[in-house]
Amino acid sequence: MKRAIQQVLVTAGLGLWLLTGLLRTACAAGAPEEPVRVKATLDRAQMTIGDPLTLTVTVEAPPQIKILAIQAEPDRRFFEIRKNDAFKRTQDGFAVTGQKIVFTSFGLGDYVLEPARVDYRDASGQVKTVYGNKVYVTIQSVIGTSTAKDIHDAKGVVSMPRRYVRWLIFSGAALAVFVTAGLLIRRRLKSGKPVALEPGMQTTLEQAAISKLNELFDSPLLRQGKYREYFFTFSEILRGYMEKRFLILAVESTTDEIMKALRDKETPAGFLNHARETLEAADLAKFAKWKPDPAEVLQLNQSAKSLIELAAPREARHGI
Repeated sequence: MKRAIQQVLVTAGLGLWLLTGLLRTACAAGAPEEPVRVKATLDRAQMTIGDPLTLTVTVEAPPQIKILAIQAEPDRRFFEIRKNDAFKRTQDGFAVTGQKIVFTSFGLGDYVLEPARVDYRDASGQVKTVYGNKVYVTIQSVIGTSTAKDIHDAKGVVSMPRRYVRWLIFSGAALAVFVTAGLLIRRRLKSGKPVALEPGMQTTLEQAAISKLNELFDSPLLRQGKYREYFFTFSEILRGYMEKRFLILAVESTTDEIMKALRDKETPAGFLNHARETLEAADLAKFAKWKPDPAEVLQLNQSAKSLIELAAPREARHGI
């Protein structure tokens, strides 16, 4: 009797299991397939800080579906959007629409880009929403490979790079000279007396750039705590000089793009490393990832001047 009851229970259990499987299969077969497909891809999974990255969001839908809106831009709190181009075409009977978004980041670590949201109107006139896939990207420093292991939502201030610490150590003895020179320049500018040039003497690119750096250093931006504005102008002066001196696109280019362009030019020994260090420091400061103290600002100004002097043509060096 007991054995018969066990057989009945086992048979009933197997029957229930089979019935549940059949029901699931029937429900899956009867579930309507989403008419709109959304796919997001990145042109690469890793990038260096400040370099452009392209996010492509592709939406495929039957012709009777009307795409109302595509929300795909990365969060502007953490990313800088440089360009957003929409595209539209027909492929295999489907209407293909989407966006190509070029963006960059000045934060380090691993990021998750949230799925794109697509609102559409189906053939019956109902408005619906569908989401795409998440994508992941790692932002590495141009100074050193990022060691971040966690996925971050926001970035704080990064520590000062070691190479700049070495700069400060080696520049300690010269700091008093730089401060004195800065005070003399400030006094000259406040007196309103222009720097006299000899008759027939023209201002070189180097003299013009160094003069702009002196004026910037004497401006009230640092005293007002406007570090971003200060280093944006600082960077523009250096990039503008390099653009004219080496005939490259520098003002609107990233530091990495500038370095690639300079490799094809004849530059003095040590210039490329010096240029990268100075431009990277300006990038960190102007995007509020590093707030230099007054001594560090002074050192960066001197570094920019020495970079310009190093780049100057031989015949122009005596007049700087």
